[in-house]
Amino acid sequence: MVVCLGQFAEIAQWAKRDTLAKDARQLALTVDRAINTHAVFTHPVTKKKIYAFEVDGFGNKTLQDDANMPNLLWAPYMGYTKQFRQKLHDNSLWGVPKRIGEKTFDFPDYYPDTRAFILSSNNMNYFTGQYTGLGSQHHSFGLRWVTPGPQCTGECIWHLGLIMSGWTASSKSEKTHYLQMLLNTDNDQHLLHEGFAPYDVSQYNRDWFGWADGLFCLWILHSWMPTNVVIADEWEVQQEEVQVTEPATPRWLSGLFV
Repeated sequence: MVVCLGQFAEIAQWAKRDTLAKDARQLALTVDRAINTHAVFTHPVTKKKIYAFEVDGFGNKTLQDDANMPNLLWAPYMGYTKQFRQKLHDNSLWGVPKRIGEKTFDFPDYYPDTRAFILSSNNMNYFTGQYTGLGSQHHSFGLRWVTPGPQCTGECIWHLGLIMSGWTASSKSEKTHYLQMLLNTDNDQHLLHEGFAPYDVSQYNRDWFGWADGLFCLWILHSWMPTNVVIADEWEVQQEEVQVTEPATPRWLSGLFV
């Protein structure tokens, strides 16, 4: 909501709706301050201050995260970063001076410690087996109909979670780790699934999960494209002498439309 209100305020400022822009920005600031005042708690094990997954306004909270979006891990992807908040509080998004008496931005960045908690055994939705990764409390049944076989119906590692773990990683080695895990857990289908069993990648749900496939493609374009590929905008890619080897057609896909 903070990011959307900030973007709305930017549009309103561009449209010369100054009052509307200021009101939207003020509401964004109110929500942001509420998050960082009432939704930050010290984890009992890590002793680090992290964002809560849920709060009820009475001091109660849930400390966890889930691979399904929206969630805490995805915050930078959705634009909720320290840099965005700094601009929002300084009003440098639009070059409008702060109001008289308005407090300066002084909130620390809780995301790094929150991310570390999310991708650890302290998170109830971080599952461990042959592979480890972020999953979900969401359960799926009967979604493997193209290639019948054993399904993972609960406590599954989600490909969405692995992609965003790699996207938000700060080091090349960690990004490579998650990329390799994604390539190793498609059960040779060349498509990503919703979730797979941590101890057996042949147990999965959804033969292909378009959301995960699409997000994976965006991550590749964003973080892994060679330097001689110019990304014109989010949807258009101009390739300059890039040799691409077409992968083999998955067995089940080759006969699907015969």
